[in-house]
Amino acid sequence: MPLLIRQAKSTQDINECVELYARISKEHIIPFSIRKSEKALREMVIRKKFFRIGEVEGRIRSWILADVVSHLHIEEPILQQLYYASDLTGIMAAKSVRYLHEELLYHAETLGVSLVVSQGSCYDEENVMARILEKYGWQRAGHTAVKFAEAAGGN
Repeated sequence: MPLLIRQAKSTQDINECVELYARISKEHIIPFSIRKSEKALREMVIRKKFFRIGEVEGRIRSWILADVVSHLHIEEPILQQLYYASDLTGIMAAKSVRYLHEELLYHAETLGVSLVVSQGSCYDEENVMARILEKYGWQRAGHTAVKFAEAAGGN
């Protein structure tokens, strides 16, 4: 079963992504509003923020959202993953992390942003996502993975 990485095509895609996040969230720890989430994600898509979907057999199984941000301690803006959600397991989960982050790196290169930061998910208590990215050349510190985008002059 192949994993297709694509952009959102419709409001239904956005709603399905929010539903996926709702299924994996721990609402008893971090409150979650489907209505507010759908509205916020729609706004991010309208504002052309980085948003990609991983689809398997016609179903949305993973997604990533990122934006260019500034940090107090870094001179240049960075492309930072804001949300990542997936209900995949095993090899397919690892492929999703890899391919969605490859798209993230490509996007950073097209923007001329040199540094990409992925802070995993608060639900990934074993830092699996950061460890997967480390296998593909990212630097890892705990739950955070960092990589310089090629075209922007990084390594």
